[in-house]
Amino acid sequence: MRLLLAPEHGARTNRQRALLFELDQTIQKLRTRLGESEECVALTGHYHNLLRMWAEV
Repeated sequence: MRLLLAPEHGARTNRQRALLFELDQTIQKLRTRLGESEECVALTGHYHNLLRMWAEV
């Protein structure tokens, strides 16, 4: 059985991917500057939480 999704699902997914990509790039740049600072670790945790929330099951 296949789940049918609303047409806007694809656009939303693309925006989510773009947001995760930009967030990941920013975290990597911060890590280069700051190392494993408390803030970088926290942002990485938020990134992973969003990834899990938006993962397709």
